[in-house]
Order: sequence, then structure tokens, then C-alpha cells
Amino acid sequence: MKKALPLLLAILCLACHAALAENATPTDLHPIAEDSIILRRGVPVMAEANTTYVLTASTDPELHLNIDVWGVRVELRGASLPASVLDATVPFDLVVESPSELTGDTPLDWAYIFSYAPLTLRAPVGSHTVFRDGHTVLSQPPAGYSAYVTGFSNYERLRVDGRLSPLMTLEGGAVLLAVPEEGRTYTFSVKGSTLVAASYAQQSDWHTSEGIAVDAGNLAAFSVSGGEGYATGSVTAGGNLNATAEFNNVQLSSPGPVLTLNSECLTLTLHGDNGLVSEVQTIELDEASSLQLTLAEGRLLLRRQVDLTGITLAGNIKVEPRPEEQKTFLVRNRNGNPLPNRAVTVRLGDESYSFITHYDATLCLWNMDGLDSMSVEADGEACQVSPAE
Repeated sequence: MKKALPLLLAILCLACHAALAENATPTDLHPIAEDSIILRRGVPVMAEANTTYVLTASTDPELHLNIDVWGVRVELRGASLPASVLDATVPFDLVVESPSELTGDTPLDWAYIFSYAPLTLRAPVGSHTVFRDGHTVLSQPPAGYSAYVTGFSNYERLRVDGRLSPLMTLEGGAVLLAVPEEGRTYTFSVKGSTLVAASYAQQSDWHTSEGIAVDAGNLAAFSVSGGEGYATGSVTAGGNLNATAEFNNVQLSSPGPVLTLNSECLTLTLHGDNGLVSEVQTIELDEASSLQLTLAEGRLLLRRQVDLTGITLAGNIKVEPRPEEQKTFLVRNRNGNPLPNRAVTVRLGDESYSFITHYDATLCLWNMDGLDSMSVEADGEACQVSPAE
């Protein structure tokens, strides 16, 4: 009997190793520890302190792992699960040993993420989650982060201002970095397999002058203001997927594009008397860019803007040549005389707007509700308004 005992223990040990090997994947970086608990069934589980739990491709998505004690480690090994399987109220280590993904509408919170293999996170990120190491692919930037198109690919690590940092990217490839201090942005380079990001102070406010060429780079926010009359100049921005800008009385003309966006998603708000005039296409966007252009008050003239692909307009914006979707109204005084270049008050339901009529006495209104009940006043007197041919 004594001789049979070691043999029985050996058989049990081999069986244990076989079970662990069965749940491992060929891409695992480290073997499953013998004291780990492999979770498969879709049942509620109360985590125990100082315990490792393993989630694999065979884990039921109905699992609910409640983590309210310290020292818990969760390993993802080829798992594709909703983030709701992890319900934590205290920090825990989330270690990705082979490519995995977490999805759904439930935020992943309190996780300290070590992505030794790629983790795709298609779920919101809770405010207590910390990215500690490795590469995580996200569907949206976490709070406090902004997306940048670097122009580089095939990098595996990230160094920010001289320090190694966890690599976080969007599914389209843009890198996610902490929003820098106001007036600062990033420049990018690659050394070997490492993407190097360096922050630096950059001008963020410009005033138009003859021959101005504004290069906003990948600034998260910038502004341009002008004086009276047109100046020759242009504005370029690129690399930020969540940028904002303000134009105040900006009137620019150029033989080429006046506004160029390269891999930039820009929300541009305009105030006052604005005009962008070109001899070719006034606004030029590449396929990775988009522009939300809102005229908050005043007017904007876009001349030589034939293609509106990727551009969303709102407010009093006159596009030439006139597109079919532009709603144009002729404004006259009570005697029937046209009112060009006049400050007017436009009332749409409960909302009122301070606009300026265009050179031909028109208002060109985009994406505004209540046009059927619109009323217009100039100098306190009601105006006649009719659709322009």
C-alpha cells in the first residue's frame, strides 16, 4: 500500500497538469499556476482574497465574478466575454496572457490591466481602472485621454516624455495619450519598435495677417481671430481625432485650400463675419478626417466648396456653388427692399440667433429646426422673408 501511494499521487499530479494544459492556449506567455481556479460555468462566484481566477474561451458569458476583497488576480486566456462578468468594488489585477476581448455597455472598473498579450476592450472604462503594462486596443478614449494619428505603424511599445508607458490605441490605429496641459501638444517618432511621444509648448492662438499660414498640428484646441477685410492665408491641422477650434471674424483667401485637415476630426465654431474663399476646393479633408462646422452667430461664406463629403454644417453658412440641401431665404424690409450685409435677429420657436445677411441679402440656414415658423427682425422691425430662387 505504501508503494502504491507515490504512484497514485503522481497520477493525480499528471491529471492536474493535463487539466491545466487543456485550458491553456498556444499563445499563452506563462503557464497556468497549479493553485489557480479555472472558471467555466455561468454562475455567480464570490472571489476569495489572494486567489487567481482564469477565464478562457470556454468560460460561460453568464459568469458573474464578484470581487470585493483584495489580492484577486484574473487571467484572460483567449477569453471573449462581456465586461459585466467582472464586478469589482476594490482594485484587482487583470492579466492578459493570450489575445482576449471584453465587450458590452458595462464599464470595466477597478482593474489594473497588464496586457502581456493584446486586449481588445469594446466596453467603457471605469474611472478607477488603470493601464499598467502592455497593449490594449479600445473602442473609445477613456476620460482624460485624446486620440492622435502619428503617421507610424508596427510599433510595440510607447515612451512618453522619456518614460515607458502602457500602449493604448483605438481600433483604427490612433494612439491614446493623456490630454496635455493647455497650450502643449505631442510630436512623434519611432526608435526600433518603440513609438516616442514628446510633449512641447505650441502656439494655440493666431491672429490673421497677410500671408499667414496657421499650422495647428495635433493641438486639442486652437483659435484664430481676424480683423477687417480679407487676408491671404490658410489653416492646417492634423492628427487629433477629437479637436476643437474657434474662428472669430476670420476672412481668408488662398489660391489653394484655405482649411486642410489630415487625419483630423475637428469641431469648428465660428463667430462674427467670416469668409473662406479659394480658387480651388476651399476645405480639403482626407479620408480619415471629418469637420463639424457651426456658425454660432454672424455669417460664413464658403466659396469654391464643391464637395461636402465629411463636412457637417450648422447655422448661417452660404456655400458656393449652391448645393441642393442649402436652405436659402431672401430678407427684405417692410417696404420690400433687400437687406444685404445687415445684422438681424432670427427667431426659430423658442430660440433666437444673431446673424448677418450675406452680400445678396440672403440667410443660408443649415441643420436648424423650426424654419416653418421663422421670423426675422432688423433694427427692431419685422422683415419679409421668402425662399430665394
